[in-house]
Amino acid sequence: MADLTATLKQAQETYERAQKSYENFNEKYREAKQAVISAQSTFAGVQNIGDKTTIAASTQLLKSVQENLDRISANLLVAKENVKAARLNLENAKKAVQVEKENHQPLKQPETYTQISTSYGEIKLAKKAPRPTLKKKKETAPVKMTRAEYRKRLNEDR
Repeated sequence: MADLTATLKQAQETYERAQKSYENFNEKYREAKQAVISAQSTFAGVQNIGDKTTIAASTQLLKSVQENLDRISANLLVAKENVKAARLNLENAKKAVQVEKENHQPLKQPETYTQISTSYGEIKLAKKAPRPTLKKKKETAPVKMTRAEYRKRLNEDR
């Protein structure tokens, strides 16, 4: 049970780390997307000026920013899959803990002893099982016999 609890805790921590990583990559993706938009507008403005050196530098900057966006986008997809896997692991760990708890529940059995605590230790006294009650047969008519018949039957039984 302790192993499963530790596994559950570890799965929870892994899920939280994956979620934070995903959020960080998502933020970086938004920033990179803004950088691409800014670089595209700069490139469009530089093209109007027509300076070849500036256009080449702006083109290189735009490519670099777009490549950065592509890498961050790929990392974002990986982080998203990591979050899914961590969530699945967390759910499985929770299910495993629940099953383990159910498996360790004691079976409901009637107690066959009484436990008494003394200064010498625990004493267990066996309980007597309840005696089954016998149903008395109702005799329809009383049996009438003489003493001689009674003695004769008694001797036959011996």
